[in-house]
Amino acid sequence: MKLALFNDYVPGVVNGDRIVDLSGIVGPAVMNLPPADRMLALIADFDRLRPKIAERTSSQGLPLSEVQLRAPVPRPSKMLFGLGNYRENVNGDVAPLGLFLKSPSSILDPGGTVRLPPIDAVIFHHEAELGFVIGKRGKDIPEAEALNYVFGYT
Repeated sequence: MKLALFNDYVPGVVNGDRIVDLSGIVGPAVMNLPPADRMLALIADFDRLRPKIAERTSSQGLPLSEVQLRAPVPRPSKMLFGLGNYRENVNGDVAPLGLFLKSPSSILDPGGTVRLPPIDAVIFHHEAELGFVIGKRGKDIPEAEALNYVFGYT
C-alpha cells in the first residue's frame, strides 16, 4: 500500500498511476490538523484505518499527472542519516557507520528546488536517500525486532 499526500496535503493511496482521496476516511480528526501533521496522525491511527483504506485502493481516483504530490512526511520530528552509503573520494579503509542529523526544514516536495548558496565551493554533493518512516516509539530495540517499528519507506 502506497500512501501519499497531494495538492493541499490531502492523504491519499496510490493505485497504479492514480491517487485516491482518503480525506473522507481519515475524517476531521486528521483533516483539521495542520497539513504537516496529517500523515503522522494517519500513521498513529493506521491499525484502525487500514481496512477502510484497503477498500479504497481499487477506486479510480485522480490521475497522478493531474495532482501535486507533497512530501509524505513534511515535517518529521527527527531525521537521522547514515554515512555508510557514500564511498566517492574515500581513500583507505571505510570507517564504521557514522550517523548525523538533518533539519526537518530541509524536506522538499517531489520536484522541489534546492537553492545552492552563492559561494565558491569545490563541490556540492547530491544523492538519493532512502528514508525509513518509524511508526511507533521504541528504545533499545533488539535488532531482530527493528523492522516491527518501521511503518514504511520513502
